[in-house]
Amino acid sequence: MNRFARYVLWQHRIPFLQGFTFVTLAAVLIFLFDFVEMIVSKGISPWIVGQLFVYSQGYTLAITAPCSVLVAVLLTFGKLAQDQEVSALRTSGVPLLGIFLPVVGAGVLFAAGLTLFNNHVLPETNHRFANLIYDIQGKRPSILVREGEFNSDFPSYRLLVGHVNYETSEWRDVTVYQLHDDRLPTTITARRGQVTYDLVQDEATISLEGGQVHEVPQESKQPDRYRVIDFRLHTIRISGLGQALRHSDRASRGDRERSTRNMLDEIRVETREKAAVERSMAPILARYGYRRMEEVPQLAALLQPGRNPLSIFLGWFGWKSPLRGRTIGPAELGALSTEALQLHAYNQQIASYWVEIHKKFAIPAACVVYVLIGIPAGVRFRRAGTAVGVYSLGFFVVHYLSLVAGEDLAKHMIISPFLGMWTANLVFGLGGLYFMLREAEVFPR
Repeated sequence: MNRFARYVLWQHRIPFLQGFTFVTLAAVLIFLFDFVEMIVSKGISPWIVGQLFVYSQGYTLAITAPCSVLVAVLLTFGKLAQDQEVSALRTSGVPLLGIFLPVVGAGVLFAAGLTLFNNHVLPETNHRFANLIYDIQGKRPSILVREGEFNSDFPSYRLLVGHVNYETSEWRDVTVYQLHDDRLPTTITARRGQVTYDLVQDEATISLEGGQVHEVPQESKQPDRYRVIDFRLHTIRISGLGQALRHSDRASRGDRERSTRNMLDEIRVETREKAAVERSMAPILARYGYRRMEEVPQLAALLQPGRNPLSIFLGWFGWKSPLRGRTIGPAELGALSTEALQLHAYNQQIASYWVEIHKKFAIPAACVVYVLIGIPAGVRFRRAGTAVGVYSLGFFVVHYLSLVAGEDLAKHMIISPFLGMWTANLVFGLGGLYFMLREAEVFPR
């Protein structure tokens, strides 16, 4: 590294600190009113609120650090261009690529450090923040349930909830499977639900609204009998949750509270359980002439194959996959429906884990993307004033929204997790690399 490259790298220190301070302060102010309200309106101890504030800074740092890199690069190269130092280096025959590459290398090292932070420190701060919020709200049963994930901590029940409000313990898109030893599970679906916990009786009460009960009657001796009951309000009481709650205090973690290794372990477990479900349903499918659940017309909507881009594209031309099998009886169709929902939940949970794994690397990699974008943009702007701040904020918002959109599409299995989390980096990064090489006169301008 020549002395000019060292000089340029040294010039980044003050702009980076300024950018990091400004961006972090702006992020803190957004949530500061919520913390103040906890003290003033809810009477929560300032010590507890202070802990929440400290734990929340892990997530804030993971987001603001890449943006600070963009601000630093823009300010540094903007000032160098404004002071004609870039022109002087070019005129003196100093290769600008030798100046730019060490800055890119510094961005790579910074991204590596942020990746370690996201993989080891951030999951712990998120976990402690979530546990403290649960303790404050006093709604401990909601810990047992994760969105889009089958939960088996309630004795004799398995729960699948589409959306969980952890502050109020309210649920939406609820599916409850009541297990029986002598017959198929009872399936209960509801639009909304809520859980409360009686500490004295050690009992949880699940109140469901607007749904149906699907079951094979216990008194029926005929396997083709199937009963559907509509309800406006249905109540389930479950006793003996003390041990499950103590277990969740110690070990229950969401996607953003896990390390990469932990999520890979969970993916292996989910994959094995998914394969077991597929094997258990294979004899029934084969008996009716089907190979996969997606071929059963009544199950196609549950498994949502239409969300696959290829299926959508082929559907525009009127193409449909061939359905060869015979009509399945109501009792066995009920069992298949239960397992189809379970398979969909496994697929969605696996996709969610892969999204979080890629995110731990994609967000730090944005530091390198911002360096590649910031170098040519800073040289072109030739100023270090308001324009730099507007450009930084605008580009960061566009890039961040692209990541959020990709994450949502990937978690709904519309695109792969890799494409969801890396497309924005690849597009902006390749564009930035091209313009940086043009500024370095590797390509003709």
